[in-house]
Amino acid sequence: MIVKTVKTMTGKVTTIETDNFFVKVSTAKEGFFKKPSTVILVLSPSDRFGLKSVGKIIYASSLSREDCYKMHDTVCNMMDEDGKLFTLHESIDITIFNLNQDGLLAEGINLSPQ
Repeated sequence: MIVKTVKTMTGKVTTIETDNFFVKVSTAKEGFFKKPSTVILVLSPSDRFGLKSVGKIIYASSLSREDCYKMHDTVCNMMDEDGKLFTLHESIDITIFNLNQDGLLAEGINLSPQ
């Protein structure tokens, strides 16, 4: 279930809680002249208050900056649906695969444990 989405000055952060995982999905610009990308974060067990990046989505150059921000909601909805049946690792893989099939992905990185 998507718990909440917060708009920040630089992007969006969404909290997703499913039966299989609890993550925060953040979409923001990586630099002054760069387009937004999406990072998937989990609470790090080694640091009580820290978040650990377990996935990253870099959007295709054909997408505008506004389109990248719109993709945040798409990514969150896909992960929320996948979280009902799949692990975090599988959910990130499925999301990356689907975005790649639709030509919306420049690069997808999955660092979550299997």
